[in-house]
Amino acid sequence: MGIGEGYGTGQGEGAGKEGVGSGNSSVGWSIFWLVILILIGFWLASICAFLYILFNMFAACIEGLTPVCDVLLKGIQFTGLCARCMIKGTPVNEAFN
Repeated sequence: MGIGEGYGTGQGEGAGKEGVGSGNSSVGWSIFWLVILILIGFWLASICAFLYILFNMFAACIEGLTPVCDVLLKGIQFTGLCARCMIKGTPVNEAFN
């Protein structure tokens, strides 16, 4: 690149990616999701992970435990949902669609 030839609009590493400051993000919803992540998300994921490890051992023998393991896995993944919604500033009514 020559002098004065840098990254312009729509160029570079972050072009076209959603993140902080893009879209209709809202600081209020981001703070809401942070609070949910800290107060509920970590605790829910911790309990679900413990139970998932226990039940998953027996799911191979007992077919009825497979749906229970699926629900527990969704509980573990709730922290990821909170983090994605926090970064995008997603309202609650749009988060679970």
